[in-house]
Amino acid sequence: PLAKTQGSDQENLQDAITKFIREVTLPLRLLRRPRILFDRVWIPLLHQVAAEQGIGSDRWNRTTAMIKTQVWSVIPKSSSVDLSRLEKNIPTSSRFLLSAVKLLGLSEKNQASLIQYQQLEHRDVVAKSKENIVQLSAVNKTEQPSFTDTLQIVRETKKIVTPQAKTAKAVPLIEVADPGSKAIFAKQSIA
Repeated sequence: PLAKTQGSDQENLQDAITKFIREVTLPLRLLRRPRILFDRVWIPLLHQVAAEQGIGSDRWNRTTAMIKTQVWSVIPKSSSVDLSRLEKNIPTSSRFLLSAVKLLGLSEKNQASLIQYQQLEHRDVVAKSKENIVQLSAVNKTEQPSFTDTLQIVRETKKIVTPQAKTAKAVPLIEVADPGSKAIFAKQSIA
């Protein structure tokens, strides 16, 4: 009976960890972002914490919060406020990773490789965020017809016409506002 209980406890831990990672990394999967750090660091760390402290422990809660921050830090941003916040949080994110790889007892070579990988990921996210902000800024600067012009179009056509209707194409954007929040899906018109 004891072995069976330990086996079901292990299955419960595995299920809880899998469910957590699946939910938290959904934005990364949707964006087709690599999850190397999750496979090599964060999942093993969750297993270690769950085995030593249990799910729901203070250490578990701190670790899951840290992982949510890691997810947020590798998703391109679409506002300068979020980009600024990202740039300020990159050193913290790097310290989280260094702490995790040391707790896992990874070799120095693996530690260096994973830290370098995270730095490349962050550089890529910052660059993509800047591109997003420039594109959105261009959209916001497109000439909009006046309210009077829009009313005239509606009177003449008896149809409601959006300002960009003739030139816009829809481009999907995915944002995560804060660590731990659900993905927000929006369509943004770009001329």
